[in-house]
Amino acid sequence: MSKSLELFKLAHDIYPSDKIRSRIKTLQEAIEEMAQQGSESEDEDFVNVNNSEMVVKEES
Repeated sequence: MSKSLELFKLAHDIYPSDKIRSRIKTLQEAIEEMAQQGSESEDEDFVNVNNSEMVVKEES
């Protein structure tokens, strides 16, 4: 997706338009959402131990 974003930005530099700007915005939002979901899923693998700062990896 980041490569697509890069190419859309290049296209916008060559020929600025609302359509390309809209697609850039949509791609940026999708990339941010994917990054946020990725960090949330990493946190789900750990279990808080007795409400302390210690966490252990949950076994599958």
